[in-house]
Formats: sequence, structure tokens, C-alpha cells
Amino acid sequence: NPTSSDLNINIESTVATQAAIAIYDMNGRLVKNIVYSLQKGSNTTSVDLTGIPAGTYSVKIADGKSVNYVTNVTKL
Repeated sequence: NPTSSDLNINIESTVATQAAIAIYDMNGRLVKNIVYSLQKGSNTTSVDLTGIPAGTYSVKIADGKSVNYVTNVTKL
């Protein structure tokens, strides 16, 4: 889970759609937001965390209808 530069994300999707990957600090402030086009099946992307201060962040992945995944990541 800890990373110093890139956060690698694997997403499984049952349909081709768009997803928002949002990264929030522990105060709830949005620090990075990326819209990613998903293909049906397995998808892999990398989020560049360079320039974001060290700390713990909440990563939320949503498909526009609901939040599909939430986890915390530590930036070193």
C-alpha cells in the first residue's frame, strides 16, 4: 500500500464505462481527480502522486452511479 510516486490501480468492469478516481486528504479535501475510460473486463491504470505531500489519503472509485470502491493509501 505505501507508495512514493505512482499508485497502480486494477479495476474489473462488467461493461465499458467511465470511472472517476478521486483522491482525498484526511480532511476531506480533493487533491486529485482523474476520469478514466474503462473497457469491459480487466483495466489497469497508474496515478501519479508526485507533488502530493506525504501522508494518508482516501481513494474513491466511482462509475457515476455509485461509489464502487474506497481504500486508504499512504504516500511516502
